[in-house]
Amino acid sequence: MHLNVMHLVGLLISLTLAVSVSIWAGRSVKTADDYSVGGRSAGVLMIVGSVLGIIVGGTTIAGSAQAAFVSGFSAWTFTLGLSIGLFMMTFGYIQRVRRYKVTTVPEILVLHYGKYAGVVSSVASIIGLFFSLISNMLITIYIFMLVFEIQSLYTLPLIIISLGLLMYAGGINAAGMAGLLKLFLIMISVWVAGGLAFADMGYLSGMQLLFPDPDRLTVFLGSKAEILGGVISLAVGILAAQTYAQLVFSAVSTRAAVLGVFIAACITVPIGLPCIMVGMFMSVHHPEIAPAMALPLYMLKYLPDWLGGVGIAAILLSCFGSIGGTVLGMSTIFANDIYKNLSKQADSKSLLAANRLSLMLFITLASIFSYLNMESLMFFWNYLSMNLRGSGIFFPYMFALFVSRRVKMNYGIAAMLVSTLVALGLSTVYMSMSHTLFPAMLVSLFICLIGLQRN
Repeated sequence: MHLNVMHLVGLLISLTLAVSVSIWAGRSVKTADDYSVGGRSAGVLMIVGSVLGIIVGGTTIAGSAQAAFVSGFSAWTFTLGLSIGLFMMTFGYIQRVRRYKVTTVPEILVLHYGKYAGVVSSVASIIGLFFSLISNMLITIYIFMLVFEIQSLYTLPLIIISLGLLMYAGGINAAGMAGLLKLFLIMISVWVAGGLAFADMGYLSGMQLLFPDPDRLTVFLGSKAEILGGVISLAVGILAAQTYAQLVFSAVSTRAAVLGVFIAACITVPIGLPCIMVGMFMSVHHPEIAPAMALPLYMLKYLPDWLGGVGIAAILLSCFGSIGGTVLGMSTIFANDIYKNLSKQADSKSLLAANRLSLMLFITLASIFSYLNMESLMFFWNYLSMNLRGSGIFFPYMFALFVSRRVKMNYGIAAMLVSTLVALGLSTVYMSMSHTLFPAMLVSLFICLIGLQRN
């Protein structure tokens, strides 16, 4: 597929708007606090945009189409798991987290388990967040190859520069504004694409003829343990993630945080459906293509040219928004929990510089790692990321937030360290969530309970 003039017009106008919004958002950034949590002044609308900017990434839309191309309607469990995690945040989690006047999850863990907990949780969080970057980087590389008709290696500098323009100046404010713009573009392109694909397949009756195998039309495909493991890994990964806690810290009030996250959760529930329709349509009509390209190729072939360009921009901005929000969480942890503790002169300006420079470093490393894993399935990296976050930090973090009796410091650190190593070890052997997440979380829970009893 070659992009014509109208494709490029729709694409360039959309991307120009996104870069302009990012630059405008960066005007008010003067300190590290402005960059990381927006001066703690985000209202409901900005929280909605920030959450959707991260959670509705390239994995959510292009990855859902890829998974539907391969396995059918069961791809919907990914967005269902994400929305469950967001809904769970609104039931007590946000209120508890906002009691702490901090910027990162490791800072909370340090208050409960000591300074060494900060080191362990910071490293575990950065590793987990790094893997979540890969899925969005993969689809970004594919789209840059398509748009510029170049080899995958040559896309890397373009991706690094583009992400730098979008995130370097504005920080979390840029992520929030870009998230709102992205949602608008998705509504006018992805949903149109999904509706057309659904109609062209003959609606439900036509899909039953096209896909005689009932597994292709089943939402919950696989064993109960695998389904439950996948959903739980997404939910606990969100609850243990720096990226979403950071958005909670940025809210102007607890009410704004709760309402913003709840609205974002409601929007996330159906967001995978149009992508699934496109993926299944392309598996029938274009079985020869790479599954990862199902959504972007549909945009270019079956939508009006200008709208196809907007759709490609929506996918790119989805990738950029999710990458930007995730790498912002990584850079915030690095600046506040690693650089600040190592440097004796870490003032506000040097922390801001550490935030920005580490952000660019993480983007560069993730681009290279993704290039080396071009043939992998996008969902795998997201599940692996959620696994590591959920197994290593979840129970020590939840005990700190919700249990009045404290887990003994050494046991809290041991729970983080041992369960993370267990998850990493098992992930090298198994891809199944039931074989990796559950054992690692049980180890973490067991150690925490022992520490609770002996305290």
